[in-house]
Amino acid sequence: MSGRVRIGVDSGGTFTDIALYDETAGTIAVWKLGSTPGDPSQAIAAGVAEAISRFAPPGAVVGYFGHGTTVATNAVIERKGALTGLLTTEGFRDVLEIGRQTRPSQFNLRRHRAAALAGREHRLEVAERTSWDGEVLRPLDTAGVLRAAKQLRAAGVEAIAVSLINSYRNPDHERAIGVLLRELLPDVFVTLSTEIAPEYREYERTATAVANAYVGPLMARYLARL
Repeated sequence: MSGRVRIGVDSGGTFTDIALYDETAGTIAVWKLGSTPGDPSQAIAAGVAEAISRFAPPGAVVGYFGHGTTVATNAVIERKGALTGLLTTEGFRDVLEIGRQTRPSQFNLRRHRAAALAGREHRLEVAERTSWDGEVLRPLDTAGVLRAAKQLRAAGVEAIAVSLINSYRNPDHERAIGVLLRELLPDVFVTLSTEIAPEYREYERTATAVANAYVGPLMARYLARL
């Protein structure tokens, strides 16, 4: 007897949960085992194999595989992501530190914020400027981009986020920087803010791009193994 099964996996820091749905019988079975933090894909592979052997009908075909994980979340919480750099427009190097007015304990002068995911020494400015409506006010200084890329390479960064002011209205400069970085630093994970969060407000867009870069190399290795 054969049939189709659907498998869902939730990979957490402590446990990996497997759910197997038999489309023919209409039944659901759940399987749990300890996670393997050093390589979460090991627990996923082992758990799926055990769930299929125990609960799937003989000869069943896996018609769907869904996967959720907290690997990226845990990396941010535990500060175990990649050494990350940021390229941004001149004058906006510290946007991650400045943030927004709305924040917890607004008037508490002794409150300490968590350090930015990209340290200030790895946040570099490039000469360029785009207006609020997407008009190029200052052309991109490609020579400056190359100098910044070489500086970040010398610093040993594994990932670089690019977030330019008003790029959500005109992404051409970010795209040009992305091409240069991927040619010069092929082993570095590059995130362009306009590729993942093409929205106004430079802090939110920059923070999102930096977070994606911070976990990108880790997730790329993890998914490749999986």
